[in-house]
Amino acid sequence: MNMKKLLTFLFALMLMSNFTFGQGNYFAWTGLGDGTSWNQAANWTAPAALPYGEAGGASTYPGQASAGDYAAINNGLFNIITNVPSITLGRLEISYAPGTSAPTFALLSGIVDGDVITMRSPSAEILAENTFWVIKIEEGSFLDLNQLAAPNRLKLVCEPGAHFWQKNNATFFPAEYLDCDGQQGFVLKASAGNHAEFIQQENTSQLVKGWMQYILNDDKYRYFCAPITSVWPAVGDPEFGQLFCRRHNTICVFQGDYFRKFQNGIGWDSWMGNESPCIPNPDVNFETGRGYEYYGKNTNNPGGLYEIYGTFNSQTPSVITLPVTSAGWNLVGNPFPSAITFGEPSGAQTAGAGWSWNFVDIDPIAYYWDNSLNAGAGGYHHYNWLSGVGNGPLLTPDGQGGARRVLARSQGFFVHVVTYGASNITVGNLARVFRGSSLIGKSVIANNMNITLNDASNKPIDDAIINFREDANGTGYDRLMDAYKLFNDITNASQIYFKTTDNVDLASKTLKLENGNTMYPLYLKVTGTGTYSIEASDINTFAATTGISLKDNKANITVDLKVNPVYTFTATAGDDDARFSLYFSDVLGVNNMDNTAFKVYSYDNSIYIQNNELKNANGTVLVYDMIGKQMMQEKLGSDAITRINTNLNTGFYIVSVKTDKGVYNQKVYIN
Repeated sequence: MNMKKLLTFLFALMLMSNFTFGQGNYFAWTGLGDGTSWNQAANWTAPAALPYGEAGGASTYPGQASAGDYAAINNGLFNIITNVPSITLGRLEISYAPGTSAPTFALLSGIVDGDVITMRSPSAEILAENTFWVIKIEEGSFLDLNQLAAPNRLKLVCEPGAHFWQKNNATFFPAEYLDCDGQQGFVLKASAGNHAEFIQQENTSQLVKGWMQYILNDDKYRYFCAPITSVWPAVGDPEFGQLFCRRHNTICVFQGDYFRKFQNGIGWDSWMGNESPCIPNPDVNFETGRGYEYYGKNTNNPGGLYEIYGTFNSQTPSVITLPVTSAGWNLVGNPFPSAITFGEPSGAQTAGAGWSWNFVDIDPIAYYWDNSLNAGAGGYHHYNWLSGVGNGPLLTPDGQGGARRVLARSQGFFVHVVTYGASNITVGNLARVFRGSSLIGKSVIANNMNITLNDASNKPIDDAIINFREDANGTGYDRLMDAYKLFNDITNASQIYFKTTDNVDLASKTLKLENGNTMYPLYLKVTGTGTYSIEASDINTFAATTGISLKDNKANITVDLKVNPVYTFTATAGDDDARFSLYFSDVLGVNNMDNTAFKVYSYDNSIYIQNNELKNANGTVLVYDMIGKQMMQEKLGSDAITRINTNLNTGFYIVSVKTDKGVYNQKVYIN
């Protein structure tokens, strides 16, 4: 065995000793010279002693007998590889020669024109190794699917979940000839539950054309952003002719399909749609970075498969500016053919790598539509990149779920602009991630409770978040910390929300972190009589001594959410929205004093604090109303009884006595 083959063998051994690929062999390319054939076993090294194997018989070259073979072209040379058949691979890698930084160049030609390399959806072993790509071009390497030669061109099809990673300064030339069925060239496929993604790293300046698939015909609403440029070819373009479904950045809409555009700062345009099978609709030309709303339910496209063709957006020559065009609400979107992520909250107060987003001018919150809510009817979720507070599904082990910091491929989202023209939102390749990456997860936020409204079958309808921070401004609206409640006005869903003391409806409320008792109202709007439940989660983010309870104001029932985080109840359309109250005590984790230390009571409009033990204690008396708003602050007297005269309205109040020994809280009634 010559030295190059030995190095290749050792590299394969090192790789496979740390990586169990599952069904399929690992093959390293050892062929030399121009015109070397893919389908000759002599051109590949596949060490039989390594611990892997195939069902149904071993291949002698990648893809021959299995849908799981791993092909590594990594000899550090310029390779013209011919006779590539239509094959299905588990993984394809164009990378350095083992032990060197020498990039590899690979030009692949098919046996006949139109042969297809299909990249299989990732195996459980790939997912378990947290390496979610199935095709990679290493830095400085080159992959060409014979895009210049008229015969023997190859198509590359990535099955759902088969993600493509083009690293820094790598080059990828897919075949750029197209048929109207969308099965030519480079195709990122989709299924009802998954899709393929394409990532180019920040220093990759190449623009790549391809097809992106979507499954949209499911009687649901979506916020959509096209992942390709908004350039149309001229009429009569020789590449495209007059075929509508091959125009750049245009989707073919069928009977029953509708799109509409949000006029930033104003509201929705009228729906645009078709009443006949797939005919040109020139209005559906997508602007880069802008969000649109889509609804699909038709009989002419029963499989729900849609395809959009164009040049994939990338950080070329610079970052992409999202079209924030007015004060107020703006609908923008993820402009890339992959997911994007916000960074973990930090003292730098930035949205994360790849982002430019000034929270002084634009609220630091993305609001997006999630069809998992309301038993599939949908609703809004949000993420605050400044505080790390957000809702939405968590990452699942198979990588198919979302994460609270992640915006999915083609996801449209709302932002709220305070000062238009002062700054923009931009995003670049550094923000791009595969949605299944295990490096993306839930932010661990202290003193943060998620509240979910479930239906009678325990399916989520809506949710809300309450959070405590030292830098919050109190019970009023805080634009940097609080998230607006965007009501589902499409499918008439039941919803929960908060309301501030200045009458702003919120999906997420951040209260000031301080000791004592806090009460905050939780509002409920139901659309029909039925059984529902309130479920609290992430209670363990509070101190062990913190008390958290929920009061049902209609049924006059109070439950300890730390003992039983689920409360089941019945509700009727038309009920008073002010259905619940949340009570928190000792959020700071300061020790509560013994109940005998003080006695607090009221008479008429005065509050009396009887000091039973700490005759010389110094402290403060704070009075809160029942939504947690501080109404008074007085010094605790050194006498046995301290009297505080008030001008408070009639009603219940919380009196919190704070000393250096702890905190004592008591509810009183002012007449």
